[in-house]
Amino acid sequence: MKEFGKLIEDLLNTSDPSEKTAFIVEYLENSKDRDKLWMIFLLSGGRLKKNFTSSKLIEWTLETAGIDSRLFEDSLSFSGDLAETMTLLLHNSGASSSISLEDCCRFISRSSEMSEHELREGINEIRESLGKAELYAFNRLLTGGLKRCATHGQLAKAVAIYENTDAYTAARIISGNWRPENSYYPEVVENAERAASLVRPCPFCVAGVLNGNPAELGKKQEWIAEWSIDGIRAQLIRKNGEFCLWSEGEEIITDKFPEVSRASSELPEGTVLDGVIVCRKAGKPLSFGSLQRRASIKKPTPRTLLEFPAVYIAFDMLECNGDDVRILKLSERRELLEALSKHFSPEIIEISEKIRFTSWKELSGILQTIVNKGTEGILLRRIDSIYDPGCTGELWLKLKREPVRIDAVLTCASPSPDSSSALLTEYTFAVWHEEKMVTIARTSRGLGKSEMMEIDNYIRLNTLERYGPVRTVKPELVFEIEFEGVTVSARRKSGIALRSPKISKWKKEKQPHDAGTLSSLKVLLNAE
Repeated sequence: MKEFGKLIEDLLNTSDPSEKTAFIVEYLENSKDRDKLWMIFLLSGGRLKKNFTSSKLIEWTLETAGIDSRLFEDSLSFSGDLAETMTLLLHNSGASSSISLEDCCRFISRSSEMSEHELREGINEIRESLGKAELYAFNRLLTGGLKRCATHGQLAKAVAIYENTDAYTAARIISGNWRPENSYYPEVVENAERAASLVRPCPFCVAGVLNGNPAELGKKQEWIAEWSIDGIRAQLIRKNGEFCLWSEGEEIITDKFPEVSRASSELPEGTVLDGVIVCRKAGKPLSFGSLQRRASIKKPTPRTLLEFPAVYIAFDMLECNGDDVRILKLSERRELLEALSKHFSPEIIEISEKIRFTSWKELSGILQTIVNKGTEGILLRRIDSIYDPGCTGELWLKLKREPVRIDAVLTCASPSPDSSSALLTEYTFAVWHEEKMVTIARTSRGLGKSEMMEIDNYIRLNTLERYGPVRTVKPELVFEIEFEGVTVSARRKSGIALRSPKISKWKKEKQPHDAGTLSSLKVLLNAE
């Protein structure tokens, strides 16, 4: 566990992507093949099956450390991390052990076969043998996953560097249909190379942002306008008897969206589409947060499929019947895409909607009036453009609306899950509704470090209640929040959520009664 403990410590102590990649490469170079597989499984979001709860872990920790629950709760509320709190209370600075990552993972996975006494004694025995860094890593395994230590892209890049291969083969290694308990590293690599040789994605075209007046683009007839959908960009690939969904973030996400996989079975061999995955129910787009929750699940359950149904919206065709059509004009590729739509399964795969407009002025007006359509703006593409990732800055352009703003009051805070810092930087905001405050957004974006430290100090001095790492705070601080739109949210009492919220300004001169209202946000919700 020494190498793995050092890896987790190194990953959490840097935010530099290249450094994270280098740390993972170093681990791969210095670890046994079995531990390599477990590391890849865990950092890619794999979770260990366990037969105990966090409350049991806390109970056993209190017994071993010999402290009362109140002191533990105080420590937990300060650190905001259960694994870190247990480590600080239990670590033995002189401990040294030869136990491996695989040994720890297999022990946790066998927890259902043990009695509570055997499990508690086994956990204590392992904990006593570990130094601080590896003990923290072990506690992270006990309490949950390790996905937030590094992104999927950083992990894939590290594997690609170590194996001296390309990003697609590395992604195949990470997301292949294997389990670390019964697989061998060389075999996993060999299978990934074989699969990657059959199905490969194309480089993605990326749109630039239009900062000026769209009228400067020339004749409107030379452009196609479509909604720029707020979703997961992905290529749908069906060839050589295989199907694959390849995200723009260089991740194979096929298993995460099985309904799209099933629906693609009617597509002809040799089809490659470029599009966006969204979650939509009863014809209405769900929030991007719903899509993120759906995408975080490796293999969704039937209940998840019903709650967050996925739709693939295709807006370009890259291969048709095995022929590369990227060199054709956009107008010709669009005709091929429309002809292919007869093979689409209704409500699961569809073509992007064209926006009809008579003038650039009308298009700008459409952009500003449509606030809630599950979009982030309008995508403009030249009708004669080829699919060339190297020159899309002028041929593909995004037209974005001005962000909407509202004043809101800080009501809750917790440590950010993406940071190893104990600072309370994940903020919850509320507005007024019938003389009460209702939650509308949660974000950590927009503030500088000095402001975050000042707010953290205020929160700790003005905490009302604690729920684990979450603190409710006196509703006194007012902030201006900017956002792209409003969506329906069944999870909040307000019934709404803000799309892409960001703190634009701390309004120290304002009082809580100056904050905005829920009714003003619902006007935006009904704007379409």
